[in-house]
Amino acid sequence: MGSQQDQQITKALAAVQRGDIHAWGPIGQLLSRVERTGYWRRDAQSFTEWLTTHAPTLGYNESSLWRYLGASRLYEQLRARLAGDKIACLPLDQLSVRGGPENLELLAKLTRAAPPDVVRDLEQRVVMGTVTRTELRNTWLAFRPVLWGQTARGRGVRPPHFNPADDQQVQSQLE
Repeated sequence: MGSQQDQQITKALAAVQRGDIHAWGPIGQLLSRVERTGYWRRDAQSFTEWLTTHAPTLGYNESSLWRYLGASRLYEQLRARLAGDKIACLPLDQLSVRGGPENLELLAKLTRAAPPDVVRDLEQRVVMGTVTRTELRNTWLAFRPVLWGQTARGRGVRPPHFNPADDQQVQSQLE
């Protein structure tokens, strides 16, 4: 018989399968627990294999589950950073469907290209759910040229960041 933690994960996965849990936050948090605890080792050689195998039974496509997992990680990092500034954020499992994972992905991109004051305002508005995806997209489109079209795609690839010592990037950011 498995540990109590394994039993809790099994119950939560069954709840996702039944459709009782459908918000991206709790699903991302659950996937993080599956990965962190090694629960996936029960029937897979890797977490990636586990996720690929279980995505259909959970009722989601694989890319959605990766997005939920990534967004949940980003949210927890953001929550910790804002807590240091005494800004309260809801725990991930209490987060509503509003302000989905795409908002966090866009915010992560903006943290690499936009000035800190712009980022700080957007961070607070993302966690409060008061910023629209369209506003985030438009802000990203304005600051994307700072990174010269470079992306963070690929395993082990360091995401490009704004370099204040690079005069061209500084000029691009000011524009």
